[in-house]
Amino acid sequence: YCEIIVEEVDRMDRLVNDVLKFAGTSNKKMELQPVVLNSFLRETMTSFVKSHKKSISIKFSIDPRLGRTRINIDKNMIRFALEDIVKNAVEVPFSTTLKVKAKIGKNYEKKGKVITMERVVVITLANNGEIIDKEVIKDVFNPFMTTKTNGTGLGLANARAIIEAHHGKIWVERKDDSAAKYRTKFKIHLVLNN
Repeated sequence: YCEIIVEEVDRMDRLVNDVLKFAGTSNKKMELQPVVLNSFLRETMTSFVKSHKKSISIKFSIDPRLGRTRINIDKNMIRFALEDIVKNAVEVPFSTTLKVKAKIGKNYEKKGKVITMERVVVITLANNGEIIDKEVIKDVFNPFMTTKTNGTGLGLANARAIIEAHHGKIWVERKDDSAAKYRTKFKIHLVLNN
């Protein structure tokens, strides 16, 4: 009975922490500062993967210009968002490799007759594990949506709230091609400083 009680207390602790983190994201005032994204991504991903109990390798593919380009972000909030996404990628069955890709791109938006263009950083996080089900993919960012027995369903909802608070976009793509090495990809657009 003691083991069951300890497991349930741990589960409740995770739930309470995730709820507090989710609620805190929407109420927290962002502390923006210029960040060199290349080193920030490498440090964040490497430290998270090293601290995780599952052994996984990381492959980086980062545009060299991101070593000189600064972006205004709240480092702690973006770190939380990236860690929530990576946590899901690492915990997917059969996942052994995490691919982190970042490049400078352009985002075009049409508002009425006006087309605007922004320079963005496109961050792609992909794993080589099991693919997300078609039925699940449309709801992955909804609060309390989870397929894990011990999950709270707030990690990806929290990640989306943080990215959108930075006026960015996040979405997930899946490849049905069984020959593709990385079949699930999370993509993030963050606006670059001009």
